[in-house]
Amino acid sequence: MVDEVGNFLNKYHFFMKYKKIILYFIFGSIASLFDLGVFFVLFNFFGISSVFSTIISISCATVVGFILNAIANFQVKDKFFLRFFSYSVVSAVGAVISSGMLYFFHEVKHLDGNIIKLISLPVIFVVQYLLNSKISFYKKENK
Repeated sequence: MVDEVGNFLNKYHFFMKYKKIILYFIFGSIASLFDLGVFFVLFNFFGISSVFSTIISISCATVVGFILNAIANFQVKDKFFLRFFSYSVVSAVGAVISSGMLYFFHEVKHLDGNIIKLISLPVIFVVQYLLNSKISFYKKENK
């Protein structure tokens, strides 16, 4: 019983220590699924180019990701529009990375655009988490 409680507390401690990145990953996954859904529909069903499809899908996912992270993860309510603007700029960095990868690997090298889109997601996750946690959702701690 003591070991079970100890294991629970260790897991709880791990979650609390990495809560923001874990929630960012969960909310980012939700936004990424939204991104992928919009991308696949635009690219596969409407025949819109991979680069334009990813720009549109990332724009839609940006709104979803910002709302989830601002309200539930980083719990910031001040400077909402300024934070959304900086979050959007960070998302634009992700869009440039994703579009660049799609352009090079799909348009130039003729690899499957769906696969390249999936491969780009972990790269974008790391870049955006680092930028958003330091810029978009930064809070001064009251001491």
